[in-house]
Amino acid sequence: SDVPTLTVLHSSSGSKSEIQIPLAASLNVLKDEVSRSNLGPVDRQHQRLFHLGRELKSGRRSLLSLGVGRFGNFLIHLHS
Repeated sequence: SDVPTLTVLHSSSGSKSEIQIPLAASLNVLKDEVSRSNLGPVDRQHQRLFHLGRELKSGRRSLLSLGVGRFGNFLIHLHS
């Protein structure tokens, strides 16, 4: 199975990061990857991630179950 690349866009700065992550990974894993990326460091609890206008909550749920990748959309907005 291919590992998709998510584009994470920081809403206030316009900076972005490309993060390769399986959709079976949890939201918390994505937040850890965001913190390790050029957008970080930023603690999980200070990250608000949005996909298709909806905030992603429930850190232990998989990205797939949260709807990431739906409609072929892999863009995540970060508010921190």
